[in-house]
Amino acid sequence: MKTLHLIGSAGMGGAERWFARFLGAMTRRQEKVEAVVRTGSALARRHLTGVPFYELPLRTVWDPVSRVEVSRLIAGSDARIVQTYMGRA
Repeated sequence: MKTLHLIGSAGMGGAERWFARFLGAMTRRQEKVEAVVRTGSALARRHLTGVPFYELPLRTVWDPVSRVEVSRLIAGSDARIVQTYMGRA
Protein backbone atom coordinates (compact mmCIF):
# COMPACT_ATOMS: atom_id res chain seq x y z
CA MET A 1 0.00 0.00 0.00
CA LYS A 2 1.47 3.34 -1.04
CA THR A 3 1.60 6.29 1.36
CA LEU A 4 2.07 9.96 0.50
CA HIS A 5 3.84 12.19 3.05
CA LEU A 6 3.63 16.00 2.95
CA ILE A 7 5.79 18.53 4.81
CA GLY A 8 6.12 22.19 3.87
CA SER A 9 9.24 23.32 5.73
CA ALA A 10 11.94 25.35 4.01
CA GLY A 11 14.77 24.49 6.42
CA MET A 12 15.87 21.54 8.49
CA GLY A 13 14.87 20.95 12.09
CA GLY A 14 13.91 17.96 14.18
CA ALA A 15 10.67 17.20 12.36
CA GLU A 16 12.38 17.38 8.97
CA ARG A 17 15.22 15.11 10.08
CA TRP A 18 12.70 12.61 11.41
CA PHE A 19 10.72 12.85 8.14
CA ALA A 20 13.83 12.05 6.08
CA ARG A 21 14.90 9.18 8.36
CA PHE A 22 11.39 7.71 8.50
CA LEU A 23 10.83 7.77 4.73
CA GLY A 24 14.34 6.47 4.12
CA ALA A 25 13.68 3.54 6.48
CA MET A 26 10.36 2.79 4.79
CA THR A 27 12.02 2.88 1.36
CA ARG A 28 14.79 0.52 2.49
CA ARG A 29 12.08 -1.89 3.63
CA GLN A 30 10.56 -1.65 0.16
CA GLU A 31 7.45 0.16 1.33
CA LYS A 32 5.87 2.30 -1.38
CA VAL A 33 6.23 5.91 -0.31
CA GLU A 34 6.26 9.31 -1.97
CA ALA A 35 6.92 12.70 -0.43
CA VAL A 36 5.71 16.21 -1.15
CA VAL A 37 8.11 18.93 -0.02
CA ARG A 38 8.56 22.65 -0.52
CA THR A 39 10.27 23.65 -3.76
CA GLY A 40 13.96 24.30 -3.15
CA SER A 41 13.80 23.17 0.48
CA ALA A 42 16.70 21.52 2.26
CA LEU A 43 14.78 18.23 2.07
CA ALA A 44 14.41 18.56 -1.70
CA ARG A 45 18.03 19.58 -2.22
CA ARG A 46 19.82 16.88 -0.28
CA HIS A 47 17.93 14.81 2.28
CA LEU A 48 15.60 12.48 0.36
CA THR A 49 18.07 10.27 -1.49
CA GLY A 50 16.23 7.23 -2.80
CA VAL A 51 12.78 8.57 -1.87
CA PRO A 52 10.54 9.64 -4.76
CA PHE A 53 9.24 13.14 -4.14
CA TYR A 54 7.36 16.05 -5.65
CA GLU A 55 8.15 19.70 -5.09
CA LEU A 56 5.36 22.25 -4.66
CA PRO A 57 5.63 25.92 -3.60
CA LEU A 58 3.79 25.32 -0.28
CA ARG A 59 4.13 29.02 0.55
CA THR A 60 1.92 29.15 3.64
CA VAL A 61 -0.98 27.13 5.04
CA TRP A 62 -3.28 29.93 3.81
CA ASP A 63 -1.97 29.97 0.23
CA PRO A 64 -4.90 29.08 -2.08
CA VAL A 65 -2.63 28.20 -5.02
CA SER A 66 -0.72 25.63 -2.98
CA ARG A 67 -3.98 24.25 -1.64
CA VAL A 68 -5.20 23.60 -5.20
CA GLU A 69 -1.84 22.10 -6.20
CA VAL A 70 -1.83 19.74 -3.21
CA SER A 71 -5.43 18.72 -3.89
CA ARG A 72 -4.60 17.91 -7.52
CA LEU A 73 -1.54 15.91 -6.59
CA ILE A 74 -3.47 13.88 -4.01
CA ALA A 75 -6.35 13.28 -6.45
CA GLY A 76 -3.90 11.98 -9.05
CA SER A 77 -1.98 9.79 -6.63
CA ASP A 78 -2.59 6.11 -6.05
CA ALA A 79 -1.56 6.47 -2.39
CA ARG A 80 -4.12 5.00 -0.01
CA ILE A 81 -2.90 7.08 2.94
CA VAL A 82 -1.86 10.75 3.00
CA GLN A 83 0.15 11.78 6.06
CA THR A 84 0.77 15.47 6.74
CA TYR A 85 3.32 16.97 9.11
CA MET A 86 3.66 20.23 10.99
CA GLY A 87 1.49 23.15 9.79
CA ARG A 88 0.07 21.13 6.88
CA ALA A 89 -1.85 18.75 9.14
